[in-house]
Amino acid sequence: MSLDTLPHSPRAIIQLDIDYFYAQTEEVRDPALKDKPVAIQQKHIVVTSNYVARSFGVGKLELLTEAIKRCPNLVIIDGSDITRYRRASRLIFDLVRKVLNGGRGGIDDDVDSDKAGWTVPVEKLGMDELFIDCTELIRRHLATLIDNDDVNNNKIVVALGNGASFTYLRDQCAAGSHQIGSFDSETPCQQSKYLRISTHLASFLRSHIRAALGYTTSAGIAHNKLFAKLAASVRKPNAQTLLIAGVDAANFFDNAALRALPGVGSMVRKTLQAEVERVEREQREATEEEEINRFGSLGGGVAVSADASDGPYKPSPLTVAHARTLIPLSRLTTLFPPKLGTHLSALLHGHDTSPVLASTAPQQISVEDSFPHCTSPTEVAHRLHALATLFITRLHEEEHDLQTNTWRRHAKTVRLTTRLRQLNIPTRHVRAWMDDRETRSAPLPVDIWDVSMDVDKRAKCLTETTLLPLFRKLVPVDEPFDCTLLNVAATGFVKGRVEKNIRAFFSENTSGNTAAGPDSPLIDHAEGHNGGEQAEMLDRTVLAQLPPDIREEVLRDYRDRQATRKRPPSSLSKLPSPPPPPPPPAKKNKSTPPTEQQNPLLRLWGKNQQHQQQHQRMVQPSTTQPIPALAVAKRESEAHGGGRGQGITAKDTADDDAFACPRCQAVLHVWTVEQHGC
Repeated sequence: MSLDTLPHSPRAIIQLDIDYFYAQTEEVRDPALKDKPVAIQQKHIVVTSNYVARSFGVGKLELLTEAIKRCPNLVIIDGSDITRYRRASRLIFDLVRKVLNGGRGGIDDDVDSDKAGWTVPVEKLGMDELFIDCTELIRRHLATLIDNDDVNNNKIVVALGNGASFTYLRDQCAAGSHQIGSFDSETPCQQSKYLRISTHLASFLRSHIRAALGYTTSAGIAHNKLFAKLAASVRKPNAQTLLIAGVDAANFFDNAALRALPGVGSMVRKTLQAEVERVEREQREATEEEEINRFGSLGGGVAVSADASDGPYKPSPLTVAHARTLIPLSRLTTLFPPKLGTHLSALLHGHDTSPVLASTAPQQISVEDSFPHCTSPTEVAHRLHALATLFITRLHEEEHDLQTNTWRRHAKTVRLTTRLRQLNIPTRHVRAWMDDRETRSAPLPVDIWDVSMDVDKRAKCLTETTLLPLFRKLVPVDEPFDCTLLNVAATGFVKGRVEKNIRAFFSENTSGNTAAGPDSPLIDHAEGHNGGEQAEMLDRTVLAQLPPDIREEVLRDYRDRQATRKRPPSSLSKLPSPPPPPPPPAKKNKSTPPTEQQNPLLRLWGKNQQHQQQHQRMVQPSTTQPIPALAVAKRESEAHGGGRGQGITAKDTADDDAFACPRCQAVLHVWTVEQHGC
């Protein structure tokens, strides 16, 4: 890592890595495990272990049977449910953000007033890694020192959020910081100052996390994210490392394994490994051919470049230096898409300008369950109830603040996604359900945000009132079906207080006899209703204390119920209310023809007839009466067989027993309708 990787302006990045996160979470929950070998199991694999277990040779992603052979006293903890790990990760992230930016520490919480307009970016990577860009924090701090002419003080205080602060010594790194490289005359002065102050901030954050939550962390400090991540893995656990651009840092970077670089996945690494082996093989064959030709020309004999005792060829370990030396940029852009190839070339040379992006709140929170078959509505209801329970638990993990017992955000919409298997396709040949996903959404019941209710009760409410109706809209349960996936997601998150369900203001009186007298604050919605049916009551006192918009919504619901039951409204003269809605349309009676008020088409038809009558008065002589479209007319029976309507005058249409044909406008008598051929 040469000095040409340094940015044009000073920059300081801190990477915090929580040591053996899953296993340490279990140690924090049970301190008696600290001195015992602990492994976290998921299925039949050890996903992580503490350092006591690692001293026995237990590694990550190792078969559980092999781990037990290496360490018979291994304490195995099931880590299939990662609920507690999510919550611990959230607590650490909120704590760091709260210390740096103030507020309550949540992703969407407001910061301190003195930091209005800027914050220290904190990027969360996975569950156990944080990137912190402290460049702007240090720049503002140094500008304050210059303005106050306080640069000569030996011990300097840096103020953070919520009244927190840390101190540092000028031109010194934090005590206990491991260092790769050194500050010399070639290192820019400002860059050196930024990195030194960053070591004190990293030490302060690590101490604060351990004191508040009990977790040890490792940290890496450098001028970009790439080197900060590599530096954090040098001294583990519970240590920090500063990486300074120079000769020592370049050697460290060249010997780093390619798999340690962020963004280099297994497929990319396999492609690079194959390319390195191909280039080395061609170089080896060219060298052997050159030696054979050279020795053959001297003595006519044949010489080989390698002794047979060397054994078969073994590829060199894939390091950063190997990949950078043997694979140029032109070849990288051939092996990979041009954008990816250019990015890999920059990483292999130590250039990383990617910013630290402040983590934002997720746009949705979802839980999912997949299974081979689900073919009955009863099984669907059982699975949806289990998902609803997990769904509400996940919302508590992500959005509920235990300290204040409030919700950071709440969602407005719930989305259900299903995946069906096509029954007419053999499943052993085709995965017919691969892309057959359908989705429906509905408003999320506000009852699930009521923390006073049991989780199982809320899950039952969500399943019965929302999820099962959504499933019936997606899947025709009356026909055979085979469901293979269910996904429940919360979307449309907003901040603020959870709105109360206005139905909660209504109480039910199943007896039909209310105890409210004429002066009672209860407003009866069912005055004069049968005693055997439910009578709904509205609390006037609670209603008067509501905000105007909610009060109008409650009253609107009140009047809608009254209009549906066709009862006169109760007296609400003391309460401000919106104008009553128009009465609902009366039910159509088959025995009575519709009136113009009930059928708007009749009203339009009547206007059209008036227009035609006015037009006929204008074009016909005044002595002739107009012929309305449906007016009663007179016609001779002999004229009906010839030209329809010929020789008919206004005078002939005055009888009340004749009318015009709606198709051809021929004037017919009642007794000639059957003979009419139209």
